[in-house]
Amino acid sequence: MMMTANKLSAPKPRTTLRSKAWLEQQRKFYNLMHSDDGGFDFIEFLNGDIVVRAVPEHAHIPEGATVILDMPTSIKHQEIQSELLFALTKFVKEHSLGKVYATPTDLRLGTNVVQPDILFLSKEHASRAKTTEILGYADLVIEILSKHSIKRDRQTKFRLYQDAKIPSYWIVSPDAGQIELYRLTKDGYDMTNAYSSDETLHDELTFAKPFELNLRTLFQ
Repeated sequence: MMMTANKLSAPKPRTTLRSKAWLEQQRKFYNLMHSDDGGFDFIEFLNGDIVVRAVPEHAHIPEGATVILDMPTSIKHQEIQSELLFALTKFVKEHSLGKVYATPTDLRLGTNVVQPDILFLSKEHASRAKTTEILGYADLVIEILSKHSIKRDRQTKFRLYQDAKIPSYWIVSPDAGQIELYRLTKDGYDMTNAYSSDETLHDELTFAKPFELNLRTLFQ
């Protein structure tokens, strides 16, 4: 759904060409909403679109702002995120590999600011983590599909992560009970494997050590 100036309306057709003035105004709206006074923690900025995942009770959307309201995620989405976050954090800490972050951590990729459901930053790239955001890179990003995020996760963010040279991208589908693993090649992302809910995920490339996860614990 589209949300403009605090009012919900039906989706509006998107124009392929947007003026620099409109994009700059949208950027200012985003910065205002994402400031301490704005109070929006779960918010992304994608190619000029402001994507809000949760609206604070007393938040104010600036007059004239064009905002995409992303509907709240399902309980299953939250359960999968929690289990995956726990497993990765435990593995990364045990082997002193780096840090694992979850939403609403900002990952700034050029003019775009995204909030992957989970991301991993290795010790080698620890300097990318600043006070309020991670700049330009992660070793792994993970998106968990929801009804309203499929196109963004499979198209918009797919291209952003690919262009940012992020080496590993996992797409988790709660409905299908599946995790797709993509690895960056010279030609872009290539799906290296897809694991279903009754299998054990194996990743020997993303981390300094092989990572395994029984997906029954994730999709049960």
